[in-house]
Amino acid sequence: MFTRRLIVQSLAAAFAYASEALPAFAKNFDKAAFVAPPSDIGDKDLVSEAQRAATMLFWECGHPVSGMIGDRMGFKPIGAPGGDGNRDVVTGATGFGIIALLGSVDEGWLNRDQVLQRVQQIVSFLKTAETWHGMFPHQMNGTTGKIVPFDGPDDTGGDVVETAFLMMGLLSAREFFDRSTPAEKALRDDINQLWEAVDWTHYVRFQYDREHLFWRLSLELENKLKANPYLGVAHVSAAEATAALWMAAMSPTHRISPELVQDSLDKADQFRNGEEFYGRQMILGPSGGGDLFYMAYIATAFDLKNFRYKEIDFGKHMSNHASINAAYSRQRGYNPVGFALSASDGRPGRGYRPRAIFNDDGTLNPPMAMAYYPVAEKESIRALRYLYDRKEQGLWGRYGPVSAFSDGTRTRKAWKSGTIVTMDILAAAANLAGMRQRPFMNAPELQRLIPCGIQSPYIKEPESQLIASAAPSP
Repeated sequence: MFTRRLIVQSLAAAFAYASEALPAFAKNFDKAAFVAPPSDIGDKDLVSEAQRAATMLFWECGHPVSGMIGDRMGFKPIGAPGGDGNRDVVTGATGFGIIALLGSVDEGWLNRDQVLQRVQQIVSFLKTAETWHGMFPHQMNGTTGKIVPFDGPDDTGGDVVETAFLMMGLLSAREFFDRSTPAEKALRDDINQLWEAVDWTHYVRFQYDREHLFWRLSLELENKLKANPYLGVAHVSAAEATAALWMAAMSPTHRISPELVQDSLDKADQFRNGEEFYGRQMILGPSGGGDLFYMAYIATAFDLKNFRYKEIDFGKHMSNHASINAAYSRQRGYNPVGFALSASDGRPGRGYRPRAIFNDDGTLNPPMAMAYYPVAEKESIRALRYLYDRKEQGLWGRYGPVSAFSDGTRTRKAWKSGTIVTMDILAAAANLAGMRQRPFMNAPELQRLIPCGIQSPYIKEPESQLIASAAPSP
Protein backbone atom coordinates (compact mmCIF):
# COMPACT_ATOMS: atom_id res chain seq x y z
CA MET A 1 0.00 0.00 0.00
CA PHE A 2 1.43 3.37 -1.00
CA THR A 3 0.98 5.64 1.99
CA ARG A 4 1.85 9.31 1.96
CA ARG A 5 5.02 8.55 3.84
CA LEU A 6 6.20 5.97 1.29
CA ILE A 7 5.63 8.21 -1.69
CA VAL A 8 7.36 11.21 -0.14
CA GLN A 9 10.34 9.21 1.07
CA SER A 10 10.66 7.60 -2.37
CA LEU A 11 10.95 11.01 -3.98
CA ALA A 12 13.30 12.30 -1.28
CA ALA A 13 15.58 9.30 -1.51
CA ALA A 14 15.60 9.37 -5.30
CA PHE A 15 16.60 13.03 -5.23
CA ALA A 16 19.34 12.35 -2.71
CA TYR A 17 20.77 9.56 -4.82
CA ALA A 18 20.59 11.67 -7.95
CA SER A 19 22.19 14.76 -6.45
CA GLU A 20 24.94 13.33 -4.28
CA ALA A 21 27.82 11.01 -4.98
CA LEU A 22 27.41 7.74 -3.15
CA PRO A 23 29.95 7.00 -0.44
CA ALA A 24 32.33 4.09 -0.87
CA PHE A 25 30.06 2.07 1.43
CA ALA A 26 27.34 2.02 -1.23
CA LYS A 27 29.40 0.81 -4.16
CA ASN A 28 28.39 -2.44 -5.88
CA PHE A 29 30.16 -5.58 -4.82
CA ASP A 30 30.36 -9.13 -6.08
CA LYS A 31 27.87 -11.68 -4.81
CA ALA A 32 30.83 -13.89 -3.90
CA ALA A 33 31.81 -11.32 -1.29
CA PHE A 34 28.99 -12.59 0.92
CA VAL A 35 30.90 -15.81 1.66
CA ALA A 36 32.43 -15.47 5.14
CA PRO A 37 33.39 -17.76 8.02
CA PRO A 38 30.77 -18.14 10.75
CA SER A 39 31.01 -15.95 13.82
CA ASP A 40 31.50 -17.51 17.25
CA ILE A 41 29.27 -14.96 19.02
CA GLY A 42 26.36 -16.59 20.87
CA ASP A 43 22.75 -15.99 19.90
CA LYS A 44 21.84 -13.90 22.95
CA ASP A 45 25.02 -11.85 22.67
CA LEU A 46 24.34 -11.27 18.98
CA VAL A 47 20.86 -9.89 19.67
CA SER A 48 22.27 -7.78 22.49
CA GLU A 49 24.98 -6.39 20.22
CA ALA A 50 22.39 -5.51 17.56
CA GLN A 51 20.32 -3.61 20.13
CA ARG A 52 23.34 -1.86 21.62
CA ALA A 53 24.74 -0.80 18.25
CA ALA A 54 21.42 0.59 17.03
CA THR A 55 20.86 2.45 20.29
CA MET A 56 24.29 4.03 20.00
CA LEU A 57 23.18 5.59 16.70
CA PHE A 58 20.73 7.73 18.62
CA TRP A 59 23.14 8.39 21.49
CA GLU A 60 26.10 9.38 19.34
CA CYS A 61 24.43 11.01 16.35
CA GLY A 62 21.79 13.17 17.99
CA HIS A 63 21.69 16.83 17.14
CA PRO A 64 23.87 18.84 19.57
CA VAL A 65 21.11 21.38 20.29
CA SER A 66 17.87 19.44 20.16
CA GLY A 67 19.18 15.97 21.02
CA MET A 68 16.88 14.61 18.29
CA ILE A 69 17.83 12.53 15.24
CA GLY A 70 17.76 13.13 11.48
CA ASP A 71 15.75 11.14 8.93
CA ARG A 72 18.80 9.58 7.31
CA MET A 73 22.30 9.33 8.66
CA GLY A 74 25.74 8.78 7.30
CA PHE A 75 28.33 6.93 9.30
CA LYS A 76 30.00 9.65 11.37
CA PRO A 77 28.76 10.91 14.75
CA ILE A 78 28.14 14.63 15.14
CA GLY A 79 31.35 16.20 16.31
CA ALA A 80 33.47 13.81 14.28
CA PRO A 81 35.40 15.19 11.29
CA GLY A 82 32.81 15.71 8.55
CA GLY A 83 29.89 15.45 10.94
CA ASP A 84 26.95 17.80 10.27
CA GLY A 85 25.75 19.59 13.39
CA ASN A 86 23.25 21.86 11.63
CA ARG A 87 20.81 19.49 9.95
CA ASP A 88 17.11 18.92 10.30
CA VAL A 89 15.63 16.41 12.73
CA VAL A 90 12.50 14.25 12.69
CA THR A 91 9.94 13.54 15.36
CA GLY A 92 8.88 9.91 14.82
CA ALA A 93 12.37 8.41 14.80
CA THR A 94 13.18 10.50 17.88
CA GLY A 95 10.29 8.85 19.72
CA PHE A 96 11.69 5.42 18.86
CA GLY A 97 15.17 6.54 19.88
CA ILE A 98 13.94 7.61 23.31
CA ILE A 99 12.48 4.13 23.90
CA ALA A 100 15.76 2.58 22.79
CA LEU A 101 17.66 4.76 25.27
CA LEU A 102 15.42 3.60 28.11
CA GLY A 103 16.37 0.05 27.20
CA SER A 104 20.05 0.95 27.42
CA VAL A 105 19.60 1.71 31.12
CA ASP A 106 18.14 -1.75 31.70
CA GLU A 107 21.07 -3.30 29.84
CA GLY A 108 23.70 -1.21 31.66
CA TRP A 109 25.13 0.50 28.56
CA LEU A 110 24.15 3.95 29.82
CA ASN A 111 23.20 5.03 33.31
CA ARG A 112 19.87 6.46 34.38
CA ASP A 113 21.15 10.01 34.84
CA GLN A 114 22.75 10.08 31.37
CA VAL A 115 19.51 9.09 29.68
CA LEU A 116 17.45 11.41 31.90
CA GLN A 117 19.61 14.36 30.84
CA ARG A 118 19.29 13.47 27.16
CA VAL A 119 15.51 13.08 27.29
CA GLN A 120 15.23 16.36 29.20
CA GLN A 121 17.32 18.03 26.50
CA ILE A 122 14.86 16.81 23.87
CA VAL A 123 11.80 17.79 25.91
CA SER A 124 13.14 21.25 26.69
CA PHE A 125 13.78 21.81 22.99
CA LEU A 126 10.29 20.59 22.05
CA LYS A 127 8.70 23.04 24.48
CA THR A 128 10.00 25.90 22.30
CA ALA A 129 9.59 24.19 18.90
CA GLU A 130 7.03 25.29 16.32
CA THR A 131 3.77 23.30 16.23
CA TRP A 132 0.35 23.57 14.63
CA HIS A 133 -2.31 23.38 17.33
CA GLY A 134 0.11 21.48 19.53
CA MET A 135 0.88 18.91 16.83
CA PHE A 136 4.53 18.54 15.91
CA PRO A 137 5.70 18.42 12.30
CA HIS A 138 7.39 15.48 10.66
CA GLN A 139 10.60 17.48 10.37
CA MET A 140 12.05 20.58 11.99
CA ASN A 141 15.29 22.51 12.15
CA GLY A 142 17.41 20.92 14.87
CA THR A 143 18.70 24.25 16.10
CA THR A 144 15.71 26.61 15.88
CA GLY A 145 12.74 24.22 16.10
CA LYS A 146 11.17 25.82 13.02
CA ILE A 147 9.02 23.55 10.84
CA VAL A 148 10.80 22.21 7.75
CA PRO A 149 8.42 20.85 5.05
CA PHE A 150 8.83 17.12 4.52
CA ASP A 151 5.80 16.36 2.35
CA GLY A 152 5.71 19.21 -0.15
CA PRO A 153 5.34 22.99 0.24
CA ASP A 154 2.02 22.73 2.14
CA ASP A 155 3.60 20.59 4.85
CA THR A 156 4.17 23.53 7.19
CA GLY A 157 1.97 22.32 10.05
CA GLY A 158 1.49 19.22 12.16
CA ASP A 159 1.88 15.53 11.32
CA VAL A 160 -0.48 13.34 13.34
CA VAL A 161 1.29 10.02 12.78
CA GLU A 162 4.81 11.25 13.48
CA THR A 163 3.55 13.10 16.57
CA ALA A 164 1.95 9.86 17.75
CA PHE A 165 5.30 8.07 17.50
CA LEU A 166 6.99 10.92 19.34
CA MET A 167 4.41 10.83 22.12
CA MET A 168 4.78 7.05 22.41
CA GLY A 169 8.42 7.69 23.23
CA LEU A 170 7.73 10.56 25.59
CA LEU A 171 5.05 8.69 27.55
CA SER A 172 7.42 5.73 27.80
CA ALA A 173 9.98 8.08 29.37
CA ARG A 174 7.37 9.58 31.69
CA GLU A 175 6.50 6.13 33.02
CA PHE A 176 10.15 5.01 33.19
CA PHE A 177 11.39 8.01 35.18
CA ASP A 178 9.04 7.50 38.08
CA ARG A 179 11.21 8.49 41.03
CA SER A 180 10.49 11.41 43.35
CA THR A 181 13.69 13.32 42.58
CA PRO A 182 13.24 16.93 41.40
CA ALA A 183 14.80 16.15 38.03
CA GLU A 184 12.52 13.19 37.27
CA LYS A 185 9.44 15.02 38.51
CA ALA A 186 10.31 18.02 36.31
CA LEU A 187 10.67 15.75 33.29
CA ARG A 188 7.28 14.15 33.91
CA ASP A 189 5.65 17.56 34.26
CA ASP A 190 7.23 18.79 31.04
CA ILE A 191 6.15 15.68 29.13
CA ASN A 192 2.59 16.05 30.39
CA GLN A 193 2.61 19.66 29.23
CA LEU A 194 3.58 18.61 25.68
CA TRP A 195 1.18 15.67 25.66
CA GLU A 196 -1.80 17.68 26.86
CA ALA A 197 -1.14 20.47 24.34
CA VAL A 198 -1.59 18.19 21.30
CA ASP A 199 -5.01 19.05 19.87
CA TRP A 200 -5.95 15.88 18.03
CA THR A 201 -9.53 17.12 17.59
CA HIS A 202 -8.36 20.04 15.45
CA TYR A 203 -7.30 17.48 12.84
CA VAL A 204 -10.75 15.87 12.70
CA ARG A 205 -12.66 17.04 9.60
CA PHE A 206 -15.80 15.95 7.82
CA GLN A 207 -15.05 14.81 4.30
CA TYR A 208 -17.17 12.78 1.91
CA ASP A 209 -19.63 10.87 4.10
CA ARG A 210 -18.08 10.96 7.58
CA GLU A 211 -15.48 12.37 9.93
CA HIS A 212 -11.81 11.56 9.45
CA LEU A 213 -8.64 12.21 11.39
CA PHE A 214 -6.44 14.00 8.86
CA TRP A 215 -2.81 12.87 8.65
CA ARG A 216 -1.53 16.42 8.48
CA LEU A 217 -2.84 19.98 8.44
CA SER A 218 -1.31 23.43 8.09
CA LEU A 219 -2.58 26.94 7.49
CA GLU A 220 -2.03 26.48 3.76
CA LEU A 221 -3.93 23.19 3.66
CA GLU A 222 -6.77 24.49 5.77
CA ASN A 223 -7.23 27.46 3.42
CA LYS A 224 -7.29 25.08 0.45
CA LEU A 225 -9.85 22.87 2.19
CA LYS A 226 -12.11 25.88 2.71
CA ALA A 227 -12.04 26.48 -1.03
CA ASN A 228 -12.32 22.79 -1.90
CA PRO A 229 -13.70 20.54 0.87
CA TYR A 230 -12.95 17.46 -1.26
CA LEU A 231 -9.27 18.21 -1.61
CA GLY A 232 -7.29 15.00 -1.49
CA VAL A 233 -5.67 14.86 1.95
CA ALA A 234 -4.44 11.65 3.57
CA HIS A 235 -6.61 10.26 6.36
CA VAL A 236 -5.37 8.31 9.37
CA SER A 237 -6.67 4.75 9.17
CA ALA A 238 -4.79 1.47 8.85
CA ALA A 239 -1.15 0.31 8.70
CA GLU A 240 1.30 2.20 10.94
CA ALA A 241 -1.24 5.01 11.34
CA THR A 242 -3.37 2.75 13.55
CA ALA A 243 -1.16 3.82 16.46
CA ALA A 244 -2.13 7.45 15.86
CA LEU A 245 -5.82 6.63 16.27
CA TRP A 246 -5.10 4.97 19.59
CA MET A 247 -2.94 7.84 20.81
CA ALA A 248 -5.59 10.37 19.80
CA ALA A 249 -8.20 8.38 21.74
CA MET A 250 -5.92 8.33 24.82
CA SER A 251 -5.49 12.09 25.04
CA PRO A 252 -6.39 13.57 28.45
CA THR A 253 -7.39 16.92 26.93
CA HIS A 254 -8.29 16.63 23.22
CA ARG A 255 -9.25 13.03 22.57
CA ILE A 256 -11.16 11.84 19.55
CA SER A 257 -14.32 9.78 19.94
CA PRO A 258 -14.36 5.96 20.13
CA GLU A 259 -16.77 6.04 17.17
CA LEU A 260 -14.18 7.81 15.03
CA VAL A 261 -11.53 5.24 15.95
CA GLN A 262 -13.79 2.34 15.02
CA ASP A 263 -15.07 3.95 11.82
CA SER A 264 -11.53 4.72 10.72
CA LEU A 265 -10.48 1.10 11.14
CA ASP A 266 -13.62 -0.75 10.11
CA LYS A 267 -14.10 1.27 6.93
CA ALA A 268 -10.45 1.38 5.87
CA ASP A 269 -9.81 -0.25 2.50
CA GLN A 270 -6.83 -2.29 3.64
CA PHE A 271 -7.27 -2.93 7.35
CA ARG A 272 -8.61 -6.48 7.48
CA ASN A 273 -7.11 -9.05 5.13
CA GLY A 274 -7.96 -12.74 5.71
CA GLU A 275 -5.82 -14.25 2.93
CA GLU A 276 -4.03 -17.53 3.63
CA PHE A 277 -0.46 -18.32 2.64
CA TYR A 278 1.57 -21.38 3.58
CA GLY A 279 -1.08 -22.48 6.07
CA ARG A 280 -1.24 -19.18 7.95
CA GLN A 281 -3.67 -16.31 7.80
CA MET A 282 -2.61 -12.79 6.92
CA ILE A 283 -4.94 -11.03 9.33
CA LEU A 284 -4.23 -7.39 8.46
CA GLY A 285 -2.99 -5.22 5.65
CA PRO A 286 -3.26 -5.12 1.86
CA SER A 287 -3.02 -8.19 -0.34
CA GLY A 288 0.18 -9.98 0.58
CA GLY A 289 0.34 -8.25 3.95
CA GLY A 290 2.26 -5.14 3.01
CA ASP A 291 5.43 -3.92 4.68
CA LEU A 292 6.75 -5.38 7.91
CA PHE A 293 7.37 -1.91 9.31
CA TYR A 294 3.62 -1.33 9.84
CA MET A 295 3.48 -3.43 13.01
CA ALA A 296 7.12 -2.92 13.96
CA TYR A 297 6.53 0.79 14.45
CA ILE A 298 3.43 0.23 16.59
CA ALA A 299 5.19 -2.45 18.67
CA THR A 300 7.93 -0.03 19.75
CA ALA A 301 5.65 1.06 22.60
CA PHE A 302 2.47 -1.03 22.50
CA ASP A 303 2.80 -4.60 23.75
CA LEU A 304 0.88 -6.39 21.00
CA LYS A 305 0.81 -9.78 22.71
CA ASN A 306 -2.89 -10.52 23.23
CA PHE A 307 -3.65 -6.96 22.12
CA ARG A 308 -6.97 -7.09 20.31
CA TYR A 309 -9.35 -4.86 18.43
CA LYS A 310 -12.66 -6.68 18.31
CA GLU A 311 -11.78 -10.06 16.72
CA ILE A 312 -8.31 -8.99 15.53
CA ASP A 313 -5.23 -10.14 17.44
CA PHE A 314 -2.37 -7.79 16.51
CA GLY A 315 0.32 -9.96 18.05
CA LYS A 316 -0.85 -13.02 16.15
CA HIS A 317 -0.87 -11.06 12.93
CA MET A 318 2.70 -9.90 13.52
CA SER A 319 3.82 -13.50 14.08
CA ASN A 320 1.87 -14.83 11.10
CA HIS A 321 3.23 -12.13 8.80
CA ALA A 322 6.81 -13.04 9.70
CA SER A 323 6.11 -16.75 9.23
CA ILE A 324 4.50 -16.21 5.83
CA ASN A 325 7.40 -14.07 4.66
CA ALA A 326 9.88 -16.69 5.91
CA ALA A 327 8.11 -19.49 4.03
CA TYR A 328 8.04 -17.37 0.89
CA SER A 329 11.74 -16.59 1.30
CA ARG A 330 12.67 -20.27 1.63
CA GLN A 331 10.59 -21.12 -1.42
CA ARG A 332 12.44 -18.49 -3.44
CA GLY A 333 15.86 -19.67 -2.25
CA TYR A 334 16.72 -16.37 -0.55
CA ASN A 335 19.44 -15.81 2.02
CA PRO A 336 18.40 -15.82 5.73
CA VAL A 337 17.47 -12.12 5.63
CA GLY A 338 14.93 -12.87 2.91
CA PHE A 339 11.88 -12.70 5.15
CA ALA A 340 12.59 -9.01 5.91
CA LEU A 341 10.48 -7.58 3.11
CA SER A 342 9.59 -3.99 3.95
CA ALA A 343 9.80 -0.50 2.53
CA SER A 344 13.38 0.69 2.20
CA ASP A 345 15.76 2.56 -0.02
CA GLY A 346 16.46 0.83 -3.29
CA ARG A 347 19.63 0.68 -5.31
CA PRO A 348 20.82 4.06 -6.63
CA GLY A 349 18.12 5.74 -8.69
CA ARG A 350 15.30 3.57 -7.37
CA GLY A 351 14.43 5.53 -4.24
CA TYR A 352 12.31 4.46 -1.27
CA ARG A 353 9.68 1.83 -2.14
CA PRO A 354 7.24 -0.51 -0.37
CA ARG A 355 8.12 -4.20 -0.53
CA ALA A 356 6.20 -7.35 0.33
CA ILE A 357 5.67 -10.83 -1.12
CA PHE A 358 3.62 -9.40 -4.00
CA ASN A 359 6.02 -6.58 -4.86
CA ASP A 360 9.38 -8.14 -4.10
CA ASP A 361 12.35 -6.90 -6.11
CA GLY A 362 15.03 -8.65 -4.07
CA THR A 363 15.75 -5.69 -1.79
CA LEU A 364 15.82 -6.67 1.88
CA ASN A 365 15.43 -4.59 5.04
CA PRO A 366 17.78 -5.95 7.76
CA PRO A 367 16.45 -3.71 10.58
CA MET A 368 13.05 -5.36 10.17
CA ALA A 369 14.66 -8.79 10.60
CA MET A 370 15.99 -7.42 13.88
CA ALA A 371 12.68 -5.79 14.88
CA TYR A 372 10.77 -9.06 14.50
CA TYR A 373 12.98 -11.02 16.89
CA PRO A 374 10.28 -11.00 19.63
CA VAL A 375 7.85 -12.90 17.36
CA ALA A 376 10.21 -14.70 14.95
CA GLU A 377 13.25 -15.61 17.03
CA LYS A 378 14.75 -18.31 14.81
CA GLU A 379 14.36 -16.36 11.57
CA SER A 380 15.73 -13.22 13.19
CA ILE A 381 18.79 -14.96 14.64
CA ARG A 382 19.63 -16.54 11.30
CA ALA A 383 19.33 -13.15 9.59
CA LEU A 384 21.40 -11.29 12.18
CA ARG A 385 24.14 -13.92 12.08
CA TYR A 386 24.25 -13.76 8.29
CA LEU A 387 24.72 -9.99 8.47
CA TYR A 388 27.16 -9.98 11.38
CA ASP A 389 29.38 -12.57 9.69
CA ARG A 390 29.69 -10.19 6.74
CA LYS A 391 30.95 -7.14 8.57
CA GLU A 392 33.94 -6.94 6.26
CA GLN A 393 31.57 -6.64 3.30
CA GLY A 394 29.73 -3.75 4.97
CA LEU A 395 26.51 -5.50 5.96
CA TRP A 396 27.12 -4.67 9.62
CA GLY A 397 28.74 -1.53 10.94
CA ARG A 398 29.17 0.64 13.99
CA TYR A 399 25.40 1.06 14.33
CA GLY A 400 24.32 -2.48 13.49
CA PRO A 401 22.95 -3.94 10.27
CA VAL A 402 22.82 -1.97 7.03
CA SER A 403 19.41 -0.44 6.22
CA ALA A 404 18.94 -2.16 2.86
CA PHE A 405 20.80 -4.51 0.54
CA SER A 406 20.44 -7.13 -2.16
CA ASP A 407 22.67 -10.15 -2.69
CA GLY A 408 21.95 -10.11 -6.42
CA THR A 409 19.34 -12.89 -6.39
CA ARG A 410 16.74 -10.75 -8.13
CA THR A 411 18.85 -7.77 -9.15
CA ARG A 412 21.56 -7.43 -11.75
CA LYS A 413 24.16 -6.62 -9.11
CA ALA A 414 24.51 -7.00 -5.41
CA TRP A 415 24.46 -3.67 -3.58
CA LYS A 416 23.99 -2.13 -0.14
CA SER A 417 22.59 1.18 1.07
CA GLY A 418 24.93 4.05 1.84
CA THR A 419 22.71 5.67 4.47
CA ILE A 420 20.94 4.63 7.64
CA VAL A 421 17.13 5.00 7.73
CA THR A 422 16.77 6.01 11.36
CA MET A 423 13.06 5.12 11.71
CA ASP A 424 13.75 1.47 10.94
CA ILE A 425 16.92 0.84 12.94
CA LEU A 426 15.63 2.71 16.01
CA ALA A 427 12.27 0.91 15.80
CA ALA A 428 14.24 -2.33 15.83
CA ALA A 429 16.22 -1.26 18.90
CA ALA A 430 13.00 -0.20 20.65
CA ASN A 431 11.33 -3.55 19.88
CA LEU A 432 14.25 -5.41 21.45
CA ALA A 433 14.22 -3.09 24.46
CA GLY A 434 10.56 -3.96 24.91
CA MET A 435 11.39 -7.58 25.62
CA ARG A 436 12.65 -6.56 29.06
CA GLN A 437 10.00 -3.97 29.89
CA ARG A 438 7.53 -1.65 28.15
CA PRO A 439 7.00 1.35 30.43
CA PHE A 440 4.46 2.78 27.99
CA MET A 441 2.01 0.02 28.92
CA ASN A 442 1.88 1.42 32.46
CA ALA A 443 0.38 4.70 31.23
CA PRO A 444 -3.08 5.12 32.82
CA GLU A 445 -4.37 6.71 29.61
CA LEU A 446 -4.45 3.24 28.02
CA GLN A 447 -7.73 2.63 29.83
CA ARG A 448 -9.36 5.15 27.49
CA LEU A 449 -9.07 2.56 24.72
CA ILE A 450 -11.74 0.35 26.31
CA PRO A 451 -14.67 2.13 24.57
CA CYS A 452 -12.73 1.87 21.27
CA GLY A 453 -13.03 -1.93 21.29
CA ILE A 454 -9.45 -2.55 22.45
CA GLN A 455 -8.60 -5.44 24.78
CA SER A 456 -5.25 -6.08 26.41
CA PRO A 457 -3.95 -7.65 29.62
CA TYR A 458 -2.80 -4.12 30.51
CA ILE A 459 -6.28 -2.61 30.12
CA LYS A 460 -8.21 -3.69 33.17
CA GLU A 461 -9.76 -0.76 34.98
CA PRO A 462 -13.15 0.76 34.13
CA GLU A 463 -12.70 4.11 32.43
CA SER A 464 -14.56 5.83 35.26
CA GLN A 465 -11.59 5.07 37.51
CA LEU A 466 -9.10 6.67 35.16
CA ILE A 467 -7.28 9.72 36.43
CA ALA A 468 -7.92 12.62 34.06
CA SER A 469 -4.21 13.20 33.55
CA ALA A 470 -1.23 11.07 34.47
CA ALA A 471 -0.12 12.68 37.71
CA PRO A 472 3.58 12.84 38.56
CA SER A 473 4.77 10.77 41.50
CA PRO A 474 4.98 12.78 44.71
